[in-house]
Amino acid sequence: MTFSDPAISGIFRADSPHFRIPLGVEPMLFEHAANIESVAVGSQYQNHSDFGRKIWFSQSIKKAELMILDLVRPAKTSCFFHQELFLNCLHNFGQDARRAEQDLQELTTRIAGAVDQMLAINLYTVQSINTISAMSVLANILPNYPHKMREKKVFNTFTSAMSGLSFIVEDITVLANDQFTDLEILQGHLVELQDLISREGLAISIARSKLKKKKDEGKAKAKEVKEVKEEEEDEEEPSRLKKKRRIEKSGMGGDPDDDGPGGDWHWVKTEEEVPSKMVEVLEELKELGRESAEMWEEVQKMTEQQKRMNAQLKVFLVEQKGEEK
Repeated sequence: MTFSDPAISGIFRADSPHFRIPLGVEPMLFEHAANIESVAVGSQYQNHSDFGRKIWFSQSIKKAELMILDLVRPAKTSCFFHQELFLNCLHNFGQDARRAEQDLQELTTRIAGAVDQMLAINLYTVQSINTISAMSVLANILPNYPHKMREKKVFNTFTSAMSGLSFIVEDITVLANDQFTDLEILQGHLVELQDLISREGLAISIARSKLKKKKDEGKAKAKEVKEVKEEEEDEEEPSRLKKKRRIEKSGMGGDPDDDGPGGDWHWVKTEEEVPSKMVEVLEELKELGRESAEMWEEVQKMTEQQKRMNAQLKVFLVEQKGEEK
Protein backbone atom coordinates (compact mmCIF):
# COMPACT_ATOMS: atom_id res chain seq x y z
CA MET A 1 0.00 0.00 0.00
CA THR A 2 1.42 3.36 -1.00
CA PHE A 3 0.57 6.67 0.61
CA SER A 4 1.74 8.98 -2.17
CA ASP A 5 -1.67 8.93 -3.84
CA PRO A 6 -3.23 12.38 -4.44
CA ALA A 7 -6.26 11.27 -2.43
CA ILE A 8 -4.16 11.40 0.73
CA SER A 9 -3.42 15.06 0.26
CA GLY A 10 -6.56 15.71 2.32
CA ILE A 11 -4.62 14.75 5.43
CA PHE A 12 -2.54 17.89 5.10
CA ARG A 13 -5.37 20.29 4.24
CA ALA A 14 -5.77 23.37 6.39
CA ASP A 15 -9.47 22.70 7.02
CA SER A 16 -11.26 22.27 10.28
CA PRO A 17 -9.92 19.34 12.35
CA HIS A 18 -12.98 17.11 12.01
CA PHE A 19 -12.72 17.11 8.17
CA ARG A 20 -9.06 16.09 7.81
CA ILE A 21 -9.34 12.33 7.90
CA PRO A 22 -12.74 11.81 6.29
CA LEU A 23 -11.93 13.88 3.20
CA GLY A 24 -8.48 12.45 2.54
CA VAL A 25 -8.34 8.90 3.82
CA GLU A 26 -11.81 7.43 3.87
CA PRO A 27 -12.52 7.19 0.08
CA MET A 28 -9.14 5.66 -0.63
CA LEU A 29 -9.39 3.23 2.27
CA PHE A 30 -12.77 1.83 1.35
CA GLU A 31 -11.72 1.48 -2.30
CA HIS A 32 -8.50 -0.23 -1.28
CA ALA A 33 -10.31 -2.49 1.17
CA ALA A 34 -12.63 -3.61 -1.61
CA ASN A 35 -9.67 -4.65 -3.80
CA ILE A 36 -7.31 -5.92 -1.11
CA GLU A 37 -8.28 -9.56 -1.68
CA SER A 38 -7.60 -9.45 -5.44
CA VAL A 39 -4.30 -7.63 -4.86
CA ALA A 40 -3.21 -10.23 -2.31
CA VAL A 41 -4.10 -13.10 -4.65
CA GLY A 42 -2.19 -11.50 -7.54
CA SER A 43 0.83 -10.92 -5.34
CA GLN A 44 0.75 -14.54 -4.21
CA TYR A 45 0.74 -15.73 -7.83
CA GLN A 46 3.66 -13.46 -8.61
CA ASN A 47 5.42 -14.70 -5.49
CA HIS A 48 4.95 -18.34 -6.57
CA SER A 49 6.37 -17.52 -10.01
CA ASP A 50 9.45 -15.81 -8.55
CA PHE A 51 9.82 -18.59 -6.01
CA GLY A 52 9.88 -21.23 -8.77
CA ARG A 53 12.44 -19.23 -10.74
CA LYS A 54 14.72 -18.91 -7.71
CA ILE A 55 14.41 -22.63 -6.98
CA TRP A 56 15.40 -23.36 -10.59
CA PHE A 57 18.45 -21.09 -10.21
CA SER A 58 19.41 -22.88 -7.00
CA GLN A 59 19.13 -26.23 -8.79
CA SER A 60 21.35 -24.88 -11.58
CA ILE A 61 24.05 -23.99 -9.05
CA LYS A 62 23.75 -27.47 -7.51
CA LYS A 63 24.07 -29.01 -10.96
CA ALA A 64 27.18 -26.93 -11.65
CA GLU A 65 28.66 -28.07 -8.33
CA LEU A 66 28.12 -31.74 -9.21
CA MET A 67 29.53 -31.24 -12.72
CA ILE A 68 32.69 -29.64 -11.33
CA LEU A 69 33.10 -32.34 -8.67
CA ASP A 70 32.82 -35.01 -11.39
CA LEU A 71 36.02 -33.57 -12.87
CA VAL A 72 38.04 -34.21 -9.69
CA ARG A 73 38.63 -37.93 -10.28
CA PRO A 74 39.76 -37.55 -13.94
CA ALA A 75 41.98 -34.65 -12.90
CA LYS A 76 43.66 -36.79 -10.20
CA THR A 77 44.48 -39.55 -12.69
CA SER A 78 45.50 -37.16 -15.46
CA CYS A 79 48.95 -36.00 -16.50
CA PHE A 80 48.21 -32.28 -16.34
CA PHE A 81 51.14 -29.93 -16.00
CA HIS A 82 49.20 -27.84 -13.42
CA GLN A 83 47.42 -30.71 -11.70
CA GLU A 84 47.62 -29.36 -8.12
CA LEU A 85 46.34 -25.91 -9.08
CA PHE A 86 43.53 -27.48 -11.07
CA LEU A 87 42.46 -29.74 -8.19
CA ASN A 88 42.57 -26.85 -5.69
CA CYS A 89 40.43 -24.71 -7.98
CA LEU A 90 37.88 -27.49 -8.43
CA HIS A 91 37.76 -28.11 -4.67
CA ASN A 92 37.28 -24.41 -3.89
CA PHE A 93 34.57 -24.09 -6.52
CA GLY A 94 32.71 -27.07 -5.07
CA GLN A 95 32.77 -25.63 -1.54
CA ASP A 96 31.74 -22.12 -2.61
CA ALA A 97 29.01 -23.47 -4.90
CA ARG A 98 27.59 -25.53 -2.03
CA ARG A 99 27.56 -22.47 0.24
CA ALA A 100 26.02 -20.29 -2.49
CA GLU A 101 23.32 -22.88 -3.14
CA GLN A 102 22.43 -23.03 0.57
CA ASP A 103 22.41 -19.23 0.87
CA LEU A 104 20.21 -18.95 -2.20
CA GLN A 105 17.73 -21.41 -0.73
CA GLU A 106 17.68 -19.37 2.49
CA LEU A 107 17.20 -16.15 0.51
CA THR A 108 14.35 -17.71 -1.46
CA THR A 109 12.63 -18.79 1.74
CA ARG A 110 13.12 -15.39 3.34
CA ILE A 111 11.73 -13.59 0.29
CA ALA A 112 8.65 -15.81 0.26
CA GLY A 113 8.10 -15.15 3.96
CA ALA A 114 8.74 -11.42 3.48
CA VAL A 115 6.08 -11.17 0.79
CA ASP A 116 3.57 -12.87 3.07
CA GLN A 117 4.54 -10.53 5.92
CA MET A 118 4.13 -7.48 3.71
CA LEU A 119 0.67 -8.60 2.62
CA ALA A 120 -0.31 -9.23 6.23
CA ILE A 121 0.99 -5.83 7.36
CA ASN A 122 -0.74 -4.15 4.44
CA LEU A 123 -4.06 -5.80 5.20
CA TYR A 124 -3.78 -5.11 8.92
CA THR A 125 -2.93 -1.45 8.30
CA VAL A 126 -5.86 -0.93 5.93
CA GLN A 127 -8.28 -2.60 8.30
CA SER A 128 -6.97 -0.61 11.27
CA ILE A 129 -7.22 2.73 9.48
CA ASN A 130 -10.66 1.81 8.15
CA THR A 131 -11.78 1.07 11.69
CA ILE A 132 -10.42 4.39 12.91
CA SER A 133 -11.94 6.27 9.97
CA ALA A 134 -15.34 4.71 10.58
CA MET A 135 -15.48 6.74 13.76
CA SER A 136 -15.67 9.87 11.58
CA VAL A 137 -19.44 9.45 11.61
CA LEU A 138 -19.35 10.39 15.26
CA ALA A 139 -17.51 13.59 14.35
CA ASN A 140 -20.61 14.85 12.55
CA ILE A 141 -22.79 14.05 15.56
CA LEU A 142 -20.42 14.98 18.36
CA PRO A 143 -18.58 18.25 17.69
CA ASN A 144 -16.30 17.69 20.67
CA TYR A 145 -15.08 14.27 19.45
CA PRO A 146 -11.29 13.90 20.03
CA HIS A 147 -10.07 14.26 16.44
CA LYS A 148 -6.48 14.69 17.48
CA MET A 149 -6.44 11.29 19.15
CA ARG A 150 -7.93 9.71 16.03
CA GLU A 151 -5.29 11.36 13.83
CA LYS A 152 -2.58 10.16 16.18
CA LYS A 153 -3.82 6.58 15.92
CA VAL A 154 -3.78 6.75 12.13
CA PHE A 155 -0.29 8.20 12.16
CA ASN A 156 0.98 5.56 14.60
CA THR A 157 -0.54 2.76 12.55
CA PHE A 158 1.01 4.10 9.37
CA THR A 159 4.42 4.57 11.04
CA SER A 160 4.41 1.05 12.49
CA ALA A 161 3.50 -0.45 9.12
CA MET A 162 6.26 1.45 7.31
CA SER A 163 8.80 0.50 9.99
CA GLY A 164 7.92 -3.18 9.65
CA LEU A 165 8.12 -3.04 5.86
CA SER A 166 11.45 -1.20 5.91
CA PHE A 167 12.90 -3.76 8.32
CA ILE A 168 11.80 -6.63 6.06
CA VAL A 169 13.20 -4.97 2.94
CA GLU A 170 16.48 -4.17 4.70
CA ASP A 171 16.90 -7.78 5.82
CA ILE A 172 16.21 -9.08 2.31
CA THR A 173 18.64 -6.54 0.83
CA VAL A 174 21.46 -7.72 3.11
CA LEU A 175 20.87 -11.35 2.16
CA ALA A 176 20.72 -10.46 -1.53
CA ASN A 177 24.05 -8.61 -1.30
CA ASP A 178 25.63 -11.65 0.36
CA GLN A 179 24.26 -13.87 -2.38
CA PHE A 180 25.65 -11.52 -5.04
CA THR A 181 29.07 -11.77 -3.38
CA ASP A 182 28.89 -15.57 -3.45
CA LEU A 183 28.03 -15.52 -7.16
CA GLU A 184 30.98 -13.21 -7.85
CA ILE A 185 33.27 -15.67 -6.06
CA LEU A 186 31.95 -18.51 -8.23
CA GLN A 187 32.53 -16.43 -11.33
CA GLY A 188 36.13 -15.84 -10.20
CA HIS A 189 36.65 -19.60 -9.86
CA LEU A 190 35.28 -20.12 -13.37
CA VAL A 191 37.69 -17.52 -14.75
CA GLU A 192 40.55 -19.28 -12.97
CA LEU A 193 39.47 -22.62 -14.44
CA GLN A 194 39.39 -21.13 -17.91
CA ASP A 195 42.89 -19.73 -17.40
CA LEU A 196 44.21 -23.12 -16.25
CA ILE A 197 42.59 -24.86 -19.22
CA SER A 198 44.19 -22.34 -21.59
CA ARG A 199 47.57 -22.96 -20.00
CA GLU A 200 47.07 -26.73 -20.28
CA GLY A 201 46.13 -26.31 -23.95
CA LEU A 202 49.33 -24.34 -24.54
CA ALA A 203 51.40 -26.99 -22.74
CA ILE A 204 49.76 -29.74 -24.82
CA SER A 205 50.54 -27.82 -28.01
CA ILE A 206 54.19 -27.54 -26.96
CA ALA A 207 54.28 -31.29 -26.18
CA ARG A 208 52.81 -32.06 -29.59
CA SER A 209 55.41 -29.91 -31.32
CA LYS A 210 58.18 -31.69 -29.39
CA LEU A 211 56.70 -35.07 -30.28
CA LYS A 212 56.50 -34.10 -33.93
CA LYS A 213 60.10 -32.95 -33.82
CA LYS A 214 61.20 -36.27 -32.32
CA LYS A 215 59.24 -38.14 -34.96
CA ASP A 216 60.98 -36.17 -37.68
CA GLU A 217 64.34 -36.92 -36.08
CA GLY A 218 63.44 -40.61 -35.89
CA LYS A 219 62.46 -40.64 -39.56
CA ALA A 220 65.73 -38.93 -40.47
CA LYS A 221 67.73 -41.48 -38.47
CA ALA A 222 65.76 -44.35 -39.99
CA LYS A 223 66.47 -42.99 -43.44
CA GLU A 224 70.17 -42.68 -42.59
CA VAL A 225 70.26 -46.28 -41.32
CA LYS A 226 68.51 -47.47 -44.45
CA GLU A 227 71.04 -45.71 -46.63
CA VAL A 228 73.94 -47.22 -44.66
CA LYS A 229 72.40 -50.65 -44.95
CA GLU A 230 71.90 -50.32 -48.68
CA GLU A 231 75.53 -49.30 -49.08
CA GLU A 232 76.69 -52.34 -47.13
CA GLU A 233 74.41 -54.63 -49.12
CA ASP A 234 75.99 -53.33 -52.28
CA GLU A 235 79.44 -54.19 -50.92
CA GLU A 236 78.82 -57.63 -49.44
CA GLU A 237 76.22 -60.37 -49.62
CA PRO A 238 73.51 -60.24 -46.93
CA SER A 239 73.54 -63.27 -44.71
CA ARG A 240 70.74 -62.90 -42.12
CA LEU A 241 68.42 -65.01 -44.20
CA LYS A 242 69.21 -68.44 -45.49
CA LYS A 243 70.42 -68.27 -49.05
CA LYS A 244 70.62 -71.13 -51.45
CA ARG A 245 73.96 -71.23 -53.07
CA ARG A 246 75.24 -73.76 -55.55
CA ILE A 247 78.73 -75.09 -55.00
CA GLU A 248 80.22 -77.61 -57.36
CA LYS A 249 82.66 -80.11 -56.13
CA SER A 250 86.17 -79.34 -57.11
CA GLY A 251 87.25 -81.22 -60.24
CA MET A 252 83.74 -82.50 -60.97
CA GLY A 253 81.27 -81.22 -63.49
CA GLY A 254 77.68 -82.11 -63.97
CA ASP A 255 74.16 -80.94 -63.98
CA PRO A 256 73.04 -79.15 -60.84
CA ASP A 257 69.68 -80.88 -61.11
CA ASP A 258 71.41 -84.24 -60.99
CA ASP A 259 71.80 -85.90 -57.62
CA GLY A 260 74.61 -88.06 -58.91
CA PRO A 261 78.32 -87.62 -58.37
CA GLY A 262 78.54 -85.09 -61.16
CA GLY A 263 76.85 -82.32 -59.19
CA ASP A 264 75.52 -81.59 -55.76
CA TRP A 265 73.57 -78.92 -53.77
CA HIS A 266 74.90 -77.54 -50.55
CA TRP A 267 73.10 -75.24 -48.05
CA VAL A 268 75.49 -72.69 -46.70
CA LYS A 269 74.61 -70.51 -43.69
CA THR A 270 76.79 -67.57 -42.83
CA GLU A 271 76.50 -64.86 -40.14
CA GLU A 272 76.37 -61.18 -40.99
CA GLU A 273 78.90 -58.99 -39.34
CA VAL A 274 76.91 -55.88 -38.45
CA PRO A 275 78.96 -52.74 -37.76
CA SER A 276 78.83 -51.45 -34.20
CA LYS A 277 77.62 -48.04 -35.38
CA MET A 278 74.59 -49.57 -37.02
CA VAL A 279 73.69 -51.49 -33.86
CA GLU A 280 73.84 -48.30 -31.80
CA VAL A 281 71.62 -46.45 -34.25
CA LEU A 282 69.07 -49.27 -34.19
CA GLU A 283 69.00 -49.23 -30.39
CA GLU A 284 68.47 -45.47 -30.39
CA LEU A 285 65.64 -45.86 -32.86
CA LYS A 286 63.94 -48.48 -30.70
CA GLU A 287 64.23 -46.30 -27.59
CA LEU A 288 62.97 -43.27 -29.50
CA GLY A 289 60.02 -45.26 -30.79
CA ARG A 290 59.06 -46.35 -27.28
CA GLU A 291 59.31 -42.78 -25.93
CA SER A 292 57.30 -41.42 -28.85
CA ALA A 293 54.57 -44.00 -28.31
CA GLU A 294 54.34 -43.19 -24.59
CA MET A 295 54.26 -39.45 -25.22
CA TRP A 296 51.62 -39.86 -27.88
CA GLU A 297 49.39 -41.85 -25.52
CA GLU A 298 49.77 -39.16 -22.82
CA VAL A 299 48.98 -36.39 -25.30
CA GLN A 300 45.88 -38.26 -26.50
CA LYS A 301 44.65 -38.73 -22.92
CA MET A 302 45.22 -35.07 -22.07
CA THR A 303 43.48 -33.97 -25.26
CA GLU A 304 40.40 -36.09 -24.51
CA GLN A 305 40.24 -34.82 -20.92
CA GLN A 306 40.56 -31.22 -22.09
CA LYS A 307 37.75 -31.71 -24.62
CA ARG A 308 35.42 -33.13 -21.95
CA MET A 309 36.22 -30.33 -19.53
CA ASN A 310 35.76 -27.65 -22.20
CA ALA A 311 32.38 -29.12 -23.14
CA GLN A 312 31.17 -29.19 -19.53
CA LEU A 313 32.40 -25.65 -18.84
CA LYS A 314 30.80 -24.41 -22.05
CA VAL A 315 27.45 -25.91 -21.03
CA PHE A 316 27.68 -24.32 -17.57
CA LEU A 317 28.67 -20.90 -18.97
CA VAL A 318 25.76 -20.98 -21.41
CA GLU A 319 23.37 -21.81 -18.56
CA GLN A 320 24.86 -19.06 -16.39
CA LYS A 321 24.50 -16.45 -19.16
CA GLY A 322 20.90 -17.51 -19.70
CA GLU A 323 20.18 -17.14 -16.00
CA GLU A 324 21.78 -13.68 -15.85
CA LYS A 325 19.58 -12.54 -18.75
